[in-house]
Amino acid sequence: MNLINSVITQGKIWNACQNLNDDEPNKREMALKTLQEFGKQSIPSLLRAIGPQSSIRSQCGAAVVLHRLGERKGIEFLIETLQWKYPAEPAESEMGGYLEEAFLRIGNPDSAPALLTAWEKHHDWRDENIL
Repeated sequence: MNLINSVITQGKIWNACQNLNDDEPNKREMALKTLQEFGKQSIPSLLRAIGPQSSIRSQCGAAVVLHRLGERKGIEFLIETLQWKYPAEPAESEMGGYLEEAFLRIGNPDSAPALLTAWEKHHDWRDENIL
């Protein structure tokens, strides 16, 4: 019976990971909640979800849940994406919106230091290059 419960749990986690990329915000919100509720059992799937095979929307959602579960890789993914992938994307890309949403979901006190780290490492974003 324990094996069956494990398979059911992993199925729910997999389904929630798939819903991180859903067009409906309510489904994405429910996916975030479900993944967080399953806790540490979600981590392997979430780590796969921040991989290059996933959409940026899924990656950002997975990074938020990883962070909430105490996995440093969540915020590290967001910082790296902000530093290296976002500047290389065309202006019409939706990446900025997903990154912004992820950092807002994480909130303070964790988002501010992460954003400052990204700011300090990106030479084009220094104060002397603004305006």
